Amino acid sequence: MTQYTDRKPLAVVKVVSSLKNIILCLFSTLLLLSSGFAQALTFDISWQGAAGYSMNGYFSYDDSLINTGSIGAVDLDTFYINVMHSSTTIGTWDFMEDGLSGTTFNFNFNTDTDTEQFILGGELFSSSGQYWNMAGTTCNGAGFRSGELYQLVCAGDTWLPGSLISVEEYTLIATRQANVPVPSALILMISGWLGIFFFANQGKVKISHVK
Repeated sequence: MTQYTDRKPLAVVKVVSSLKNIILCLFSTLLLLSSGFAQALTFDISWQGAAGYSMNGYFSYDDSLINTGSIGAVDLDTFYINVMHSSTTIGTWDFMEDGLSGTTFNFNFNTDTDTEQFILGGELFSSSGQYWNMAGTTCNGAGFRSGELYQLVCAGDTWLPGSLISVEEYTLIATRQANVPVPSALILMISGWLGIFFFANQGKVKISHVK
């Protein structure tokens, strides 16, 4: 005679329990990843000066600062610049990793979280000026300055007057990077495991007994 029962063999119960734990871990990981990707806003930096000099890089800050007006260096999570001449790197600086050399170097940074652009046109150390990793005419790796009259870059340990452009023709631009989505492969994998768990948990086990 063949009998049916809703009770699952011990091995099946263990498999289902293991699958459940795996799904919970994967789901928790997905939530953490989603939260992490959403918290930081990253912007690309671009600047084109005279005589083939240019600069690129990036900076980021927490998305809770969106539409809060101007923010400064203390609000940044990352900041990096790369100074180039004829597309060849001649100096770099990472604020978080390299820091400032001694007390003479300064980092004045101002951006508007409403317009998502740099604030320009003021004195170097004002809330509408930019003074990145410089001390007078020197820098440590790479630097940039934008005051009331002009903008220029610095590389190695000296500023580069040949890169100078007027503030009126400024080219310092911030461009927000697209948010990095949670990888679709991860979502598909978790969906697949959820499906396996659902059917394993809902199915009945058929047990045959022969008399």
